Amino acid sequence: MVLWHHDRMCTKNVFLRQRQFAMAEQPWFCKRLARGLVAGKIRNHRTFLLRNHVEPDAVILGEMKRMAEQAEECVSIEELLGVEGNAARLYFGAFQGLIKAELEEETLGIFRLDFARRNCRPPRDAVNALLSLSYSMLAKD
Repeated sequence: MVLWHHDRMCTKNVFLRQRQFAMAEQPWFCKRLARGLVAGKIRNHRTFLLRNHVEPDAVILGEMKRMAEQAEECVSIEELLGVEGNAARLYFGAFQGLIKAELEEETLGIFRLDFARRNCRPPRDAVNALLSLSYSMLAKD
């Protein structure tokens, strides 16, 4: 099938989409895909901490590495959600070290972005409000 879009021709691969929908009905495939997504998310969070944290905690990094490996071995979706939740708790627990302020001490209080933990609906502090806004913009794109 050929469609015209924005003055250029693009081909839609109907057979690929049909196969994707068929695979989405297979519980084994969904579980395998979910394990890969969660393991990748944990690895990305760990890498982000390594690259951007003021002083990343070796224990947290080690736990996140272990959790990424554990995610790939989860038998149930509930177990996978637990691993993902624990990894998120560690990541957001270390989040304060990603916020770097180079202001004078007397000015720092005005611009401090304190962060204790992730919360949403509604976000209860400036950092969580910014995270929610960013996630919403990413989801829209």
